[in-house]
Amino acid sequence: MSRLEDMFRFSSCSRDYLSVNVPSCICYLADFFQLIPGLRELRLSGFAKCSDCVKTILKCFPKLEELWIRGTCLKLRSDYELISQMKSLTKLSINVGGSNCLGPLTNLTELRSLYVESIFSYISPIEIIEIIKKCKKLQFLFCYYINHGEQPHDSIANIFKSIRSTRDPNRQTPLQLHTYLDPPLCEENRQLIDEAYFEYRRLP
Repeated sequence: MSRLEDMFRFSSCSRDYLSVNVPSCICYLADFFQLIPGLRELRLSGFAKCSDCVKTILKCFPKLEELWIRGTCLKLRSDYELISQMKSLTKLSINVGGSNCLGPLTNLTELRSLYVESIFSYISPIEIIEIIKKCKKLQFLFCYYINHGEQPHDSIANIFKSIRSTRDPNRQTPLQLHTYLDPPLCEENRQLIDEAYFEYRRLP
């Protein structure tokens, strides 16, 4: 396989999907990106992020529906504010590198699937609750991992109660909530699970 094929991988069926694996900043690819403005899905991995990385994505792909940013952490709230302007996004997968950054994602009203990961426990339950409240079309949420603080069972209970109070099973499918490194559910929280509203899966 040539280096070019290693770097750029399109779907076999159409040119609406692109996977990019580059060892440096993606901004130097902006001219190439602008040749495919109708791209629907972009997967980025293995790159060093600069301050204009997300801005480049927003500028080049106005119709993007699925965005995967792997191999680097988004640390600045401004990155999330730029992502929140990608109104057509239905699927988003990111590594969270800073605290109190996820708030802007509540503006992604078309979002169906969200994967957020942080090994430094930057994901707060308050932010997760707000995303669930505001993103009415959300069907799948994966969190690795939520910083529940010193009262994890109370924090988990607040998330469960929020889902039940804000989602309408007559209009919304049950939310698939997957979490990693949450403590085992206590009996009180287990009783809060109502599969008409959400299904919960804890990954050890």
